[in-house]
Amino acid sequence: MMRKTTIQIIILVLIFLACLIIWYFSSEFRKQHFLAQRGHADAQYFLGHSYDQGTNGITQNTCQANQWWLKAAQQNYKPAQIALGNRYIQQPSDQVECISLPVKDIQNYVLLATEDGNYHGYYTLAEYYAKETAEKIQYLESGALHNDPQALYALSSLYFSRNHAYSLHLLEKAAQLGNVKAQTFLGDVHAGLTYTSKYTDLKKALFWYEKAAAKGDSTAQKNLGLLHLYGQGTPQNYEKAAYFLKKSAQQGDIESQLILSMLVMYDRGLAISQYGSKDENLNKIINMAKSGYIDA
Repeated sequence: MMRKTTIQIIILVLIFLACLIIWYFSSEFRKQHFLAQRGHADAQYFLGHSYDQGTNGITQNTCQANQWWLKAAQQNYKPAQIALGNRYIQQPSDQVECISLPVKDIQNYVLLATEDGNYHGYYTLAEYYAKETAEKIQYLESGALHNDPQALYALSSLYFSRNHAYSLHLLEKAAQLGNVKAQTFLGDVHAGLTYTSKYTDLKKALFWYEKAAAKGDSTAQKNLGLLHLYGQGTPQNYEKAAYFLKKSAQQGDIESQLILSMLVMYDRGLAISQYGSKDENLNKIINMAKSGYIDA
């Protein structure tokens, strides 16, 4: 009787264990976790992707994603190396969350991600990992060939003093692709603030400043305000000038703050409710002078 009972208990335990195993492996994540802990690189990559995206029933966790991808990458699993490369393109440094790698490994992973189609990696390699100027230019030229806006702008800056025409060509491409720094600088070029006077075209300056100002660039907002203030490339308009100068001033541009206060002081018809009274603006000018702003 006791033997029969023991056999029944063993059978029940085996059934329970079988059910537990079936339940455990019914989840793709649990199955992959089991395999990942035993060194399967494809499973480790799967876990990294799941943690990165917060899929397969788990909470997003960048730290866990990086750690699992690193385990797979160290086994030369290319998708994991590309994933880490993309991470370093997003966060250029020698250390991203929870992992640290030698610079040589980072460069290799970023290059793999770049070759896989993330062409912004060329800019990352140039700006953060290239040791020599020639290497930096090579990476930037590769990025420029793939129309990466930041690579185009950076390459334009390198050629600025050596080849104005080529630098301007690169700058225009970067601006057309939406790089706000390129748009502002191209506005400067056409406003006659850089290069030579042969590139001055105030209509173009107005166009590119408007593009950059709409994206919140304070320098573009200031210079656009000045074009409206002096009627350059557009009819003189104090209200528009004050509007853009105020946007720049609100971002901390001292020169814009000063010019705006001077507009109020010279009684250019600006609304007190928006720009303050003469007394208020006089106090602003005095405080700027006390702070060492010479032009005040």
